[in-house]
Amino acid sequence: MTGDDSRDLKRRQDSRDSMDQSDETPSFRESLSAAARKAGIAKVQPGEAPSASALLAAIGGVRGLVESILPGLVFLITYTITAQLLPSVLIPIGVAAIFVVARLVARTPAT
Repeated sequence: MTGDDSRDLKRRQDSRDSMDQSDETPSFRESLSAAARKAGIAKVQPGEAPSASALLAAIGGVRGLVESILPGLVFLITYTITAQLLPSVLIPIGVAAIFVVARLVARTPAT
């Protein structure tokens, strides 16, 4: 075997190995379905309208709702009052950091 042949053989083996690994990874559809089941959205039957409690549970309850809305709202209020970008960005980052620390202290999962 020459050097070119051995490199070509190595490339083909690497290609086969990467194909074998791609078979193990779930498809986008499978990942999305698993995330929906985990979030509680999949508990709603097809054609059925989800209840308010199911939707609230899917976004993490009241805490998830507050954690997702409050930093953006704080940015909006701060920028409206000060018209300065730096404090308008830093204050919401601080609010989000407080939420992260609270989750770490309580040892609750992010999702």
